[in-house]
Amino acid sequence: MPAWELTHSETEDPLDSIDRILARLTAYEGEDTFNPYRQTDPRHDRPRAPEIRQVNLRRFLATFGDIRTILLAEAAGYQGCRFSGIPMTSEDHLVGPNPVHWAADAGYARSSARERPWREPSATILWEALDRRMDCLIWNTFPWHPMGKRGPLSNRAPRAAEVEAGLHVLKAVRQRYPDARLVAIGRIAERALREQGITTHYVRHPAHGGKNDFVAGINALR
Repeated sequence: MPAWELTHSETEDPLDSIDRILARLTAYEGEDTFNPYRQTDPRHDRPRAPEIRQVNLRRFLATFGDIRTILLAEAAGYQGCRFSGIPMTSEDHLVGPNPVHWAADAGYARSSARERPWREPSATILWEALDRRMDCLIWNTFPWHPMGKRGPLSNRAPRAAEVEAGLHVLKAVRQRYPDARLVAIGRIAERALREQGITTHYVRHPAHGGKNDFVAGINALR
């Protein structure tokens, strides 16, 4: 059975679904990869940073309960999930002067030691497009940070084996939202799903001039 496919018994597993997701996230170790949920970089992180990111993600998943669509992006970026702990979401969206509506006064925290919270352009486009919708959950094909050639504050595309490891976590996410459809944001996510035998709807990634097509694609998801 493919790693992503759910059995009937698994959809009814009494183990708390958020605990299952966090357990799979924290267990991962990989070369040239930073695991935000278990690792700390003293050059860039505040004390207890992994715990902060875990709490942020737990709160996020508890907030988004009635989900019709899982939007699957590529990987945790250094301006976004690497420090926020939440896929395609920046610290600024959680604790900045104009947080997204579901984060305002909800107890989210930042984990970076940077003077100002990080803000990721693609994440900003995403949450502007979703506006106040609560029926879409954002997730990453590779839910950890693949570090680029310039080090911890750079990104790279995830490798095939890494995508496979990420789908192990996606399975736990689908256990929490068994009726939600999967929508790929960008070709990397689409290809990863296709290679696992999953046919999915595609929405262009907002980066590199794709904002208008991305917004149109999100608006079409009703």
